[in-house]
Amino acid sequence: MGNQLTEIAPNPPFLPSFQSLHIVVIGLDSAGKTALLYRLKLREFVETIPTKGFNMERIKVSMGNSKSNSTTLQVWDVGGQDKLRPLWKSYTRRTDGLVFVVDSAESERMEEAKVELHRIARSAENQGVPLLVLANKQDLGGAASAAE
Repeated sequence: MGNQLTEIAPNPPFLPSFQSLHIVVIGLDSAGKTALLYRLKLREFVETIPTKGFNMERIKVSMGNSKSNSTTLQVWDVGGQDKLRPLWKSYTRRTDGLVFVVDSAESERMEEAKVELHRIARSAENQGVPLLVLANKQDLGGAASAAE
């Protein structure tokens, strides 16, 4: 997943030339946020446990074909349990990008995910912040397609 980002955009014009970017990964509990974080960091899949607060990792990303031209992503993975969702806005203030992870295999929670996504996207503090909606768990049977 993370490896594909550099293949898709080897010279990404959408990223400003900053030394460090602050990215926040949010979504409902058990959507796969922590698995995404450590897949990007370690380039392998790891077993995770529910996040009771947050995880943060610095991930160095090469830009283009030059190893000297790189950016560091400070990626915050914030827990998605009901009690933690009011804290999301504290983490998303002054962020450079948001990733909202959706569990594609949990159709019964899609409406709940939609409500939370709209709440965070409509926040005045997040206007103009790039937002990626990641349809996770596409490999599971019965998962909704990315288009859905």
